[in-house]
Amino acid sequence: MTQSELESIFTKGLRKEPRELIVQQISRGEMDVDVLFNACLNPNSTVAMKVSWVLGEACKNNSDLLEDREKQLVEMLEESPVQGVRRELIKMIILCYPWSKETETELLDLCMVLTEAEETATAEKYFSMKIMGKIGHDYWNLFQEYLELLEAISPFQTNAFQRQAAKFLAKHRDS
Repeated sequence: MTQSELESIFTKGLRKEPRELIVQQISRGEMDVDVLFNACLNPNSTVAMKVSWVLGEACKNNSDLLEDREKQLVEMLEESPVQGVRRELIKMIILCYPWSKETETELLDLCMVLTEAEETATAEKYFSMKIMGKIGHDYWNLFQEYLELLEAISPFQTNAFQRQAAKFLAKHRDS
């Protein structure tokens, strides 16, 4: 499937059944994954979000689709201006765990930036917390800064995020 074919499909929108069919096709390796990853950065944010969602669902079904893509995913996360795409990319990055040391250091910085930025969506902050929970203890000083940041922003977040942050802080403060 070409980029323009993807655009025509995802610009119109998809009902649940065709969307699930595309997820299955991707999961089985029947679609060019490179085209799909590139479409996540499509200038049309509707196309980018819908493609990133079906790609993320397919990757949950078949994590082999993410093989050797962690660096690409991090670069795409840094580049994408669309919150929904960034959320799906973070979820795909989590599926790639364990990461290389180089990726870990990039993710640490990104998680700090995403958590601190007021315009970052709650879901991005939540998934950043998941990443920090996996690797933070290996980078103790930066992790302590992250815990302080999380504690500082928590009162200004949603109730659900506050509960998750409180659990995270309770688990990691004294360990």
